[in-house]
Amino acid sequence: MSLKASGSAPAHKHCPVCGISIAPTKDYCSDACRDMDEEAQRKMKNYRRLTLFLMVGALAVLIALSFILRVHG
Repeated sequence: MSLKASGSAPAHKHCPVCGISIAPTKDYCSDACRDMDEEAQRKMKNYRRLTLFLMVGALAVLIALSFILRVHG
């Protein structure tokens, strides 16, 4: 993303949470937006871990079933 001023708008970027125009040296417009983004990232990380856990668990169950059916079949 280019931070050069073009036309009449001064150099700026946008807050990734709310989209408000901010100085190029800042990452968020406020501490509230930073906190919201950190919370969203934490929730996404937990969701990914849960998904991975469930997928590995389902695979383990399928493998166990295939061995059980092979022995008894």
